Amino acid sequence: MGKKLFPHTQGHTAARNIFRARNIFRALPITFKRLVPQRADAMAARDALGTSATDALTTGTADERIRVRARGGEEVTWPRKAARNAGTLKDLMDDAPPEDGVYPVPAIAAWTLDLLGKLSDPDSTRPSVDECSMPQLMELVEGANFLDANRALEHIQRAIAQRLNSQRAHDLCVVLGASSDFDGAEERAEALAEPAFVPEGYEAPQQLGAASSSAPPAPLRQPSLSAVPATEDAKEAALALVDVATLCELKGVNRFWRALSRRVLCSRLCRGRGQPAPTHLEEITDLDVELLIEAGRPGDTALAGRMLPGLARLHGYGFVVDVAKVRAANLGVQEANHFGGGMFDFGGMFDFDAAPPPPPSLLRGTAKAALESCISGDGEAPLKLTIAAVACAGSGVVCRVPVQHMREDTLQDVPSLLKKDEWGYLFKNRVRAGELNLCNEGLQGPAAMLISYLIPSMGGLTSLDLSGNQLCGIWTDRHGDPHGTYTAEGITAIADALRVNCGLTVANLLGNHLDAESAMMLAEVAKQKGISLCGIRRDQTTANFSVDSVLEDMLATGWFRGELKPPDAILLASDLSQAVVTGGLTSIDLSRNQLCGIWIDGNGTQQGNYNAEGINAIADALRVNGALTVTNLLGNQLDAESAMMLAEVAQQKGISLCGIRRDQTTADFTSGEQYKSLGPPDAILLASDLSQAVVTGGLTSIDLSGNELCGIKTEFGELRGTYTAEGIAAIAEALRGNGVLTVANLLGNHLDLESAKMLAEVAQQKGISLCGIQRDQTTSKEQCKSLGPPDAILLASDLSQAVVTGGLTSIDLSRNQLCGIETIFGELRGTYTAEGISAIAEALRGNGALTVANLLDNHLDSESAKMLVQVAKQKGISLCGIRRDQTTADFSDQHILMPTDAVLLASDLSQAVVTGGLTSIDLSKNRLCGIWETERDGQQGTYTAEGITAIADALRVNGALTMLSLAKNRLGEEGTKAICEALEQNKTLKELDISHYGSNYGSNIGGSAGAKHVAKMLGVNSTLTSVDLRGNQLRDEGWGAIFAAICGNKDSEIMSMDAHYENIGLVGGKLIAEALRTTVTGALTEIWYVSPQT
Repeated sequence: MGKKLFPHTQGHTAARNIFRARNIFRALPITFKRLVPQRADAMAARDALGTSATDALTTGTADERIRVRARGGEEVTWPRKAARNAGTLKDLMDDAPPEDGVYPVPAIAAWTLDLLGKLSDPDSTRPSVDECSMPQLMELVEGANFLDANRALEHIQRAIAQRLNSQRAHDLCVVLGASSDFDGAEERAEALAEPAFVPEGYEAPQQLGAASSSAPPAPLRQPSLSAVPATEDAKEAALALVDVATLCELKGVNRFWRALSRRVLCSRLCRGRGQPAPTHLEEITDLDVELLIEAGRPGDTALAGRMLPGLARLHGYGFVVDVAKVRAANLGVQEANHFGGGMFDFGGMFDFDAAPPPPPSLLRGTAKAALESCISGDGEAPLKLTIAAVACAGSGVVCRVPVQHMREDTLQDVPSLLKKDEWGYLFKNRVRAGELNLCNEGLQGPAAMLISYLIPSMGGLTSLDLSGNQLCGIWTDRHGDPHGTYTAEGITAIADALRVNCGLTVANLLGNHLDAESAMMLAEVAKQKGISLCGIRRDQTTANFSVDSVLEDMLATGWFRGELKPPDAILLASDLSQAVVTGGLTSIDLSRNQLCGIWIDGNGTQQGNYNAEGINAIADALRVNGALTVTNLLGNQLDAESAMMLAEVAQQKGISLCGIRRDQTTADFTSGEQYKSLGPPDAILLASDLSQAVVTGGLTSIDLSGNELCGIKTEFGELRGTYTAEGIAAIAEALRGNGVLTVANLLGNHLDLESAKMLAEVAQQKGISLCGIQRDQTTSKEQCKSLGPPDAILLASDLSQAVVTGGLTSIDLSRNQLCGIETIFGELRGTYTAEGISAIAEALRGNGALTVANLLDNHLDSESAKMLVQVAKQKGISLCGIRRDQTTADFSDQHILMPTDAVLLASDLSQAVVTGGLTSIDLSKNRLCGIWETERDGQQGTYTAEGITAIADALRVNGALTMLSLAKNRLGEEGTKAICEALEQNKTLKELDISHYGSNYGSNIGGSAGAKHVAKMLGVNSTLTSVDLRGNQLRDEGWGAIFAAICGNKDSEIMSMDAHYENIGLVGGKLIAEALRTTVTGALTEIWYVSPQT
């Protein structure tokens, strides 16, 4: 630091003797003062003998030793060279020697004198003073100070500094053996928060760095110093090598140490060249800001600009700042951009994919030049000094908030100033009473440093929001990829500011991409000061940090903070561990973040590296938190170990880990917007909640469907992930012990069959629905949910329990994968298993309430379909979702119903109890015979008439149906024959559509071969009034046979035939004409027939 802390040890002997004489009389015991005349007589004797004589008496070889008499008359010996390194002994030796040859030093104890001799000897190894107590060290300092033994003094000073440096006030009390005499914690906090530069006699008009108080300050009193028996000069000397930060902490020991530290600090920080230390604020003209900044007290520079009217210069890093010039400089208010924050070249609303501006400097353009003109020195001044200059005396704005208002603590005036701006609607919530909101401004290091320098000045500030910025220089795009270069300079400055500010109770530093070290540093400060780091107010009962809340903020502000990461979890843990911060908080939602550093990208791929540091900190915080009853940690990609650790804590404390309130009766955790595919560790958290009566004692229903509770998901028909039953087994165990839950929904979780059976066993023991079916529910819709065979076992469990589904009359399970098969881009994928569908069939056998089920489009095999049909006919159940009061059913244009689906349809149509009221059914544009056509590949699949034959058999017994459409089903000749033979017996069907109109390929009925069977049927049928045969490529022969059959059937009711654009040739025309000429029916009155050939 370059300053001579003890000038009385420098210079000529005469000056040193004068200084020492003054201090001897002031500080030493009266017994020693009586020796002074003796010393004067000795000096007179020396003069009488002459110089040569005294030199002869005092010189000798290097290994000679002198005798010294200590307090109480005890003698010690010193090496002569060591004695000449102690100014007081050297002077005595230069004077006339004592008569008995023993030099008197009665002010110092023998052990002290002996140790000082060894410490002053340049030819021997210095003994350690590590074992000395603090009072003993202080006694050594006093002795060295008296003897003017600089070599020994510096060694002791280093030892003291090593013992004191970096200690906090409460630890210093222990080290010093000192007790507090402050009038309570408020005075102690005031002592710690006051600026480092205030002189010894300063009395604060109000508590700086905190809200002002009307109570007058208590006077500084000198306490008893029996614990540290030393003079004030010795104590001041002892602190010579103690750093500035520790000296500031010493102020919090007691009033004496506060006064002493003030004296030492003011001397070190504010003494101008050749000037005495100031004793009043008005006398301070110079300030060493380098010492303040490096001590973590940069905020004192802003306070200096506010409190020191005579401040002229700032010193540091080899530069001098002219304060008056800084005050007069224009630092760029006129250059403010509305999104970047005034003089700073950063911030703004940028696209998530676009990189933010490069790391900024503090100023730009003319403003930067103006500030540089105020600083003298070689080269470019460091950023820290530049920021200190602005904080102390500069103008400009930060995020549209004027620096001057922050420095002067007049933020209450800011809103009225901003309202005058045409962009005022952007600023309306920037500043409120006691609050400063700078969230999501893109702030980087320099801005953070300036704000941190200004925080101690804002004594009325109680809340500061800096969340969602880039205070460490890092930001992530919407894909989660980090950008930038990490620097802790800005966040460290913020931590230093929080350390000295006494008014701030709420800060929000989440979403700043901290590293763990910075987060732990902030947490340490927050716990010392009782500050929230996550924006939680002390009167707050609930807090929501889920991604949903962030999205709401984004919609409101245009900014996206991003998910919370492990360092954010450390900040959250800091808040949760402090009763003063979250003593009233009963519920916190942390769901769907990245608290362990893992996230799932848009392709469903896991990204990041697992880090349990943050979640461990949260677990520790929950252990000591006495108020929280509800947390939500779902969707954070925990591992099983972390989940089990949290569950253990939660069960000890009676805490929900899944956001379930104690008065809650239902809970919805379905995969969707709120929850994205909960995994096995989430299942462990859920099991923890379900196993605690204190948490879920009122919960009767929970929906967990559509998640990944076993670690498996499906992408394009392929299973991805690694199966683990750990989570689902925990849930099963929790259900076993739960006495309240009646409804759970675990469908769509890609269970394996073993897990499904385990759950079914528990459910049947407890009377629990596993599929979300309420006990008073009459219908259930589970279609199109990709349910697989294990889901079928869960469904069977529900359907087999009268207590669960005793009121259920209808369930839709269509378009699932209950047998393990699905269609992807026209291809069947998966492995067929009938275990699930067999369980459903068995459940239907025992169910006494269900009348309607829909199992269509589940890719059954023939055996499974027949098994279901057998059950359905025994029980009078629809397998296709047809209600008993239904008159029409439309299954058209689905392109999904296959031959086995036709078997199920036939079952329904054959039962009068099921379809006795059904008059119309449309089955067009399906694949009832197993084949279909595509524009690219033509005909696909394998033909089978099993399903269409079953429908035909049903038509034989159905007595209600009047309209049937089988258009575009590729019935083929065999299928057409079966239908037609059935219609020869059917007496109710009036409209039949077996057309293929609009298709570019083939025929629905097998062309002219199928037409023969149609003609045969039309020759005897007496109920059909309309038959649509368009697009079947019947040609001349086929159309001739059709018309001949109709016209030859005297009982025919066919009233019209549509033969538009059927490419009928001359031969066909003649056949039709002949049939019409000889017709015996009177019903046919209308023919649509156009042929270019006839």
